[in-house]
Amino acid sequence: MLEYCFKIRRTVVLALLFLACTLTRPAFAGMDIAWGDVQDPRLREAIFDLEEEDYFSGIVRLVTNRNFIDAGADKDNVSLLLVALYLGYGMPDEAKEMLSEALDSNGKVDVQNALWLKLAQARYQRGQIADAATALTQIRGKMPRETEIERRLLYALVLIQQKQAKQAAEVLNVIDLKGNVTSTAFVRYNLAVALLKLNRTGEAMEQLKQLSEMSSTQKDLLALRDQALITAGYSLLKNKDPAQAKTYLEQVRLDGTLSGKAMLGLGWAYSIMDKHKLSIAAWSELEKRDISDPAALEATLAIPYAYSKLQAYRQAAEHYETAITDFVAADKKLEALMTSVRNGKALAVILKQGPMAHPAAMQEYRKVTDPADLQFLAPLLMSYEFQEAHRNYEDMQILSKKVQQWINALEKAKNVSPSFRESYMGRLVKHQTEISNTSRDLEKYIKRLTLTHLTAQKERINRYVSQARFSMAQIYDQAARTSGQ
Repeated sequence: MLEYCFKIRRTVVLALLFLACTLTRPAFAGMDIAWGDVQDPRLREAIFDLEEEDYFSGIVRLVTNRNFIDAGADKDNVSLLLVALYLGYGMPDEAKEMLSEALDSNGKVDVQNALWLKLAQARYQRGQIADAATALTQIRGKMPRETEIERRLLYALVLIQQKQAKQAAEVLNVIDLKGNVTSTAFVRYNLAVALLKLNRTGEAMEQLKQLSEMSSTQKDLLALRDQALITAGYSLLKNKDPAQAKTYLEQVRLDGTLSGKAMLGLGWAYSIMDKHKLSIAAWSELEKRDISDPAALEATLAIPYAYSKLQAYRQAAEHYETAITDFVAADKKLEALMTSVRNGKALAVILKQGPMAHPAAMQEYRKVTDPADLQFLAPLLMSYEFQEAHRNYEDMQILSKKVQQWINALEKAKNVSPSFRESYMGRLVKHQTEISNTSRDLEKYIKRLTLTHLTAQKERINRYVSQARFSMAQIYDQAARTSGQ
C-alpha cells in the first residue's frame, strides 16, 4: 500500500514539474544559508524550502531549474540537495537512486555520508531492516564524532533486529561514552539491551545504573531514564532479585508514560517477597486507571491473585467478579467503537484529526471523541505505523489540491495551443483520478489498521475474562477445601 502511494506521489511530482516549466517562471531569492558553498539563488531557495520542511515546493523548484543552474561549485549541491528533499518528502527510492549515482563522484563525501545515514534511518523507521543495513554500508571514511555515534547506534539497532546481539554489542562497545550525555545516553541504553540479549546481565546493569543516575530536564532524556529504570527493574524481577528491582521501579516518574508498568512491576516485586498486602496497595492504585491500559488490565487480575495468596478468598472472588463485569463492559464499548469505525463515523474523526503525537493533539481529540474511545485508540494514534499511513493520506490530499490548481492554471493559461492543452489536461485528469483512488485505498488501509488494533484489544480482554472465570472457579475450590479441613 505505502509503496504504491510513493509511486503515485512520484508520478504526480513529475507531472507538476513539467507544467511548472511551461506555465511559471521561478522566483529568485538570494538566501545567505551556510549549506556548503552555495552561489546560485535558486539553490538557496530550495535550501530554504528544505529548512522550512516545504519539501514538495523544494523538489518542484529545484528540478524545474536544474538544467539552468551553473555547473562548478554548485554541481554537487544540486543532486545532494535534491536527495535531502526527496528524503524529507518520503521518497527514499528516488533518494537512493541519486545517492548511488553520486558514489562515482569524490565531491562532498561528508554530505553524502550524512544523507546515506538519513536514508538508513528512513528505511529503519519503515521496518526495511535489510535496506537500512545496505545504506549504512555506503558510508565512506570517518564521520564527525556525534554523527559517528548516531551511525553506530543505528547499526546496532539493525543488528539487534537481525538477531545479531553479539555483533551489536561489539559495535557499541568501541564508542567512547565520555562526553555529551545527550548522545551517549541512547547508546548506553541500546548497549544495555544488546548485552541483556547476550545474557551479560552484569554489564547491562552497569549501563542501566548510570542511566538511572542521569540528571536532566530534557523530556526525551527523562523518558529514556524511565525506560532504563523499567528495563533494569524487570530484568531483576526475571532474575529473582525483587528487592533490587524495587529500588529501580520506585524511581520511575509518576507522571510519565511508563508509570503504570512501574507500579505493575512493583506489585510483582512485593509478591515475590511474599508481601502481598503491599502488592495489593500498588496494584489497587493502578486499578483506578482506564482498563484500556495493559498494565491496569493486568492489575485487575493481579489483585484477586494477591488476596488468594493471603487466603482472603471472599475478597478474591469479589474482585474477580468485579473484573469480569468491567471486562464485559469494556468489550461492549470496543464493539460499539468498532461499529463506528466500520460505518465511517469514527474513521472520519481519525482521518481529520490525525496522529496524537503531542498534548495539543490529545486536547483536540478530547473535544470530538468519547474519553473511553480515546483510551482504546490512543496507542494506535501514537504509533509510527499510523503516523506514516496518515502522513501519506494527507500528502494525497495536498497533491490533489496541487493538481487541481494546475488544472485551473492550464484552463486560464493564454498562448497555449489546443493540442498542448488537451494533451496535458488529459494527463492531469488521469493523475487526479490516480490520487483519488490512492486516497480511498489509504482510507481503507487506515480503517483496517484501526480495526486490527481494536480487535487485538478485544481479544486480550476476552482472554482475561476467561482467565478470571477460571481463577474464580479455583478460588471457590480452594475455599471449599479449606473450610472442609
